[in-house]
Amino acid sequence: MKSIIENILLVDDSRAVSFVYDYTIKRIDAKINTVIKTNGLNAFEYLRQLNYNSQDPPNIIILDINMPVMNGWGFMEHYDKLPLHFKQQSMVIIGSSSSNIDDIQMAKENENVHDYLIKPIDIEQVFEKYQKLLSKQFKETA
Repeated sequence: MKSIIENILLVDDSRAVSFVYDYTIKRIDAKINTVIKTNGLNAFEYLRQLNYNSQDPPNIIILDINMPVMNGWGFMEHYDKLPLHFKQQSMVIIGSSSSNIDDIQMAKENENVHDYLIKPIDIEQVFEKYQKLLSKQFKETA
């Protein structure tokens, strides 16, 4: 049986956090491919290249806010400009160690952010959210 989730992009400058997420993902389903980027710029360049090559984006993007080079909000500014058909194939989850009211509000106002979760993130909860999103999209197209 083909897994619903094939690819996940982890964007976090903490290698420890990314390692834990990757390890947890592999324990749930070893077939899921995880790509790790340590800042928003590298993550956006990765997605831009996928789009340019007409490749599918990751099913799930788990995005940290506070990172060097380009933070999570800088990433979202660029991500928001990607083609709609590309973005519709991904679910962006912001994972932050902060419960900053401004960040939470910005996440709610961005139509491309599906949720704002406080770290540590429960990966199984993220998978459930993704399945619900797929279910909702299926109902809307039926």
